[in-house]
Amino acid sequence: MNQPREEVVLSVARVCTILGFEQSFILDAELRQRVAEICYFLDLAAAGDVGGYTVAEVGFLARSETRMLMGAWARGEDLPPSIEGWGEIRRSRSEIETRWQQELSDAGLRVKVPPLSIY
Repeated sequence: MNQPREEVVLSVARVCTILGFEQSFILDAELRQRVAEICYFLDLAAAGDVGGYTVAEVGFLARSETRMLMGAWARGEDLPPSIEGWGEIRRSRSEIETRWQQELSDAGLRVKVPPLSIY
């Protein structure tokens, strides 16, 4: 949490790479979607803030959310609701996507924030 922003972004990029690769092998559709969602928000956080959370905070919450999900899955339990901070990020997804799309448009870019459903 007390690392320089550049180091945090590099760490987040590594986590995204690993989770993004691993999620493609997860057979449980709900777990795969939740892991893809974690990658999605980590990617957005690396470029700026997500719902008022810094990249370090999003990274910390993502780690906790991933551990909780993998633990429940390994025990054969239903996936639980999200941890407190991560749940807030998940509920704010449409506002976060809208804000990011506006920032891209304001910068003169024609790219669109990809919908989470494509992952």
